[in-house]
Amino acid sequence: MNGEPIAPFKQRPDIIMCLVGNGAQAVGCSVDLRALQKPYCLKKGLCPTHIKAPSLHVKGIPGTLYRFCQQCGKLEPLTCFQAQKR
Repeated sequence: MNGEPIAPFKQRPDIIMCLVGNGAQAVGCSVDLRALQKPYCLKKGLCPTHIKAPSLHVKGIPGTLYRFCQQCGKLEPLTCFQAQKR
């Protein structure tokens, strides 16, 4: 802020993988998101199948169903959606 340029954000895939295990947030998903070569999937922590799934269980949050919201780009409880709308 004192006239110095702001350093660009550097992604740390090793930290991402550490936080979410194999990279997938969905219970039972064994897809290696790094191997997919899809940055969006790696960023969101979901494989393409689970991004499009009508509902899924999230690791570490038992008992609640979630769906990926395409509008805000994150997992929301299934109760926030009307029927099949994403």
